[in-house]
Amino acid sequence: MKTYFMQGLVYDNIIPEIESLFPEFANDIELKELAAGLPAIYLSFLISYAYNNWDDLSIWSRLATLMNELAQSKNENTKIVFLDFAVDFYRRFEEHRVNVDSFLNSLLPKTKEFIEYRIEFWKKGKF
Repeated sequence: MKTYFMQGLVYDNIIPEIESLFPEFANDIELKELAAGLPAIYLSFLISYAYNNWDDLSIWSRLATLMNELAQSKNENTKIVFLDFAVDFYRRFEEHRVNVDSFLNSLLPKTKEFIEYRIEFWKKGKF
């Protein structure tokens, strides 16, 4: 049961939310040790998991749910973690020439806009 109250998804709830959306991913004991309870590290491993299972459309749906919840959060730490996650997600797929436009179109308009703005900002800074 989600209990995000007024701020929506907050930093301390990111890992439990990932575990509820991706139980098969979260069952890895080694992952829990490597992530050391830090949502940013957990999310970086989730990117690899998503990439390796990208043909599974249920991954798209669950990932969209997570991204939408992260983007809607009013918690500043959650927004910062989401910003890093969104750019790293996009970079990973771009690096491997996997088009994520269809996935981005499945997000809520505000989430998609949030991600696209940050990606454009990142691209301008590339050398």
